[in-house]
Amino acid sequence: KSLHMRARNPFSRPDERWPPAVLKMQQLPRFAQAADARCPLDVKGLGGRFFDSLKHFPCPGKPFSHDRQSATCRNVFEDTALDILFTKMVGAGNDFVVIDNRNTSLPEGEPRARFVRDVCQRRLAVGADGVLLLENAENAHFRMRYYNADGGEAEMCGNGGRCIARFAYLHGIAPARMRFVSAAGTHEAEIRGANVKLQMTPPHSLSLNNHVELSGGTRRLHTLNTGVPHAVEVVADVDAVDVVGIGREIRYHEVFRPAGTNANFITPLDRHTFRIRTYERGVEDETLACGTGTTAAAIIGSFLGLFDSPVVGITQSGLPLTIHFVNRGEHAEDVFLEGNADVAFTGSVTAL
Repeated sequence: KSLHMRARNPFSRPDERWPPAVLKMQQLPRFAQAADARCPLDVKGLGGRFFDSLKHFPCPGKPFSHDRQSATCRNVFEDTALDILFTKMVGAGNDFVVIDNRNTSLPEGEPRARFVRDVCQRRLAVGADGVLLLENAENAHFRMRYYNADGGEAEMCGNGGRCIARFAYLHGIAPARMRFVSAAGTHEAEIRGANVKLQMTPPHSLSLNNHVELSGGTRRLHTLNTGVPHAVEVVADVDAVDVVGIGREIRYHEVFRPAGTNANFITPLDRHTFRIRTYERGVEDETLACGTGTTAAAIIGSFLGLFDSPVVGITQSGLPLTIHFVNRGEHAEDVFLEGNADVAFTGSVTAL
């Protein structure tokens, strides 16, 4: 157990308010896990002239600041630096920062959103399309929380679900056949070597042949919710589409307000294969793959008479995603998303 602290000079002007010292902890003391634990500084007698000169001083047990006047501790996650262990995972080109958050080391609200935005920055941090948090759940092996790169929480992410399932399996949290929950519902997943087959929640809100006016003219869009909302356009050549420009206009179009939608463009190759490119809401850019988008495209294509299950979507990364489903005429059932879920690397990141 080690504790490293750095602080601004506490002996400056007495009326100047200084922030608490920044803590960096490699391991939390066991007594800090108790709900009624006293401030470890009181327990260990680490107070003195240095800490008495501060209005608030840091508590090494948790991200707390101890108020010596009121003898209480308050959460100051914003003022502390904690090492967060993570695994970088990739599913068909979608990349994620995966964190075991069963000890709730990342608090809710703006601190968590800020952490997600920071860690997802490419070239400046780890870089990712989003962050996956594995948390405790009742009647399931775990709960998945998914945050887009903009810090906003989304109901579901298909490739993220496959990645977090393999993460749970590799860390002994869940067996090869597992059940987990997300904001979209309950999911079954099966580990198949480096691949994961994930049961999707029942798709809903199918709407075909919607004519939407964009700046470049009218486009025929088909919509379906596969955990999150998707709009799909069938085009002659996906490589000729301005995915970012047109996709962003669709994403923010008044037809899809207030939540917005993801925008997908597909080119059928045969009755079991298609190319797909996706503009993702929350990432606000084209991504190399989108599991829920590929699922929506496959099912919509089936209802348009283009595809028969199983259908393989070739993503922009070049990697395939296989969609299994049963077309019941008015809706689809038994929907599964299958593809790779690879570990890129592991590490730790400091949450400030």
